[in-house]
Amino acid sequence: MKSKIKWVVGLTLPMLFLAGCTSIENSKNNTQEAPKEVKANQVSLKEYTDEAVRLRSEFNNAIKAFGEVRQDTKMEPKEWQTASLEKIKDIRAILNEFRRIAPPNSHKQVGEEITVALDEYDKGMELFEEAIKDGDASKDAKALEHMKTGQDYWNHAYRLLAIGNPIPPADGGDGTINTDDL
Repeated sequence: MKSKIKWVVGLTLPMLFLAGCTSIENSKNNTQEAPKEVKANQVSLKEYTDEAVRLRSEFNNAIKAFGEVRQDTKMEPKEWQTASLEKIKDIRAILNEFRRIAPPNSHKQVGEEITVALDEYDKGMELFEEAIKDGDASKDAKALEHMKTGQDYWNHAYRLLAIGNPIPPADGGDGTINTDDL
């Protein structure tokens, strides 16, 4: 049962985030609690857009790596737990890096939406961490709800950012999807 839960969560999480990024592009301790009051440096719109795209790509890769570890049934339980917690640490580092930048005042709402998304992701990561340590599958379900809510705010923020400001694809491509992407 436990491996089935790992498999479902491991499969669902990357799909959730990859699906969200596709729509964005088409529409133009072991771990520590993320600090809630990080002083963000306000940057120009271009700098913010460039950093947001870079961090989105890193975040997606980190979530994908977390999902792959979560569904790996070949690892010993202790090794799996350590690897999962390490992936959470990587994700939190990216979230903290995102907190260090702020869009210009003309795009203040984007920053507010991103902040809510980051807070939701932090709650989700904390619940995933607890679920990993306790083996409590109900926390996985709650974590996924926070991740979905965070993804909704994340997508909305990127849509707002794209208004009058073309956002390049996170992977540096031209935004088209080929069979390899699928």
